[in-house]
Amino acid sequence: MQRQPPKKKKTKKEIPQKLDEERLAADLNTDYSKRKKNLRHLRPQMPKKQKWPKVKGVIRERENAPQGWNPEEPDLMPECLERITENIMPHVYQHKLTELMAKQTERTALIATEPGLSWPIVQRLDGLKFTLDWLVAENDKYKMVDTVKAIIAQYRSGELDWHPEFVTYWHAGVQLCRPRPFHWEEYRYVHDKCQGHEGFWVEGVSLVRNPLIA
Repeated sequence: MQRQPPKKKKTKKEIPQKLDEERLAADLNTDYSKRKKNLRHLRPQMPKKQKWPKVKGVIRERENAPQGWNPEEPDLMPECLERITENIMPHVYQHKLTELMAKQTERTALIATEPGLSWPIVQRLDGLKFTLDWLVAENDKYKMVDTVKAIIAQYRSGELDWHPEFVTYWHAGVQLCRPRPFHWEEYRYVHDKCQGHEGFWVEGVSLVRNPLIA
């Protein structure tokens, strides 16, 4: 007797939810960065410090290192200095230390350009200033110069903080919302309402990778 193929189970089609435009318009003034569950206060866990047995002399070859040895540790200056004194592949940590000191010098110089601001904001401003120079050189063909200037001014005044998990929408130099999670439906609604083919910007590059230039 020929066996019948199993019947395919019917899957329910998801009904797309209609965006509540009235509710969204009111919610754009909500600052989600001030809520208690704000993730920006959570620091990533550092890996456990690795411990190696004391060695005689200096080990410079990987095959002579203790079993399980690896250089995958946080590149922090105290750790590098300690590892160098342990004499296990010290040249690896000397190289890391040199790179770390160069980065620290670069960071100090960059912070000096925006005194009083946090390191994340200083880094963001550095990127925005580069973008502004490029926009000006392109004769502002994307109509973004006013918006980028406004964002820079808000960061410098302290009115805008850096929230890597939230975004703000901007158009023609005007901030359209407080920091909030990014959702494509919301983005499209705000974008279309502003006829954002020019001058529309989403600030919050860590979430959407790059600012959206529509």
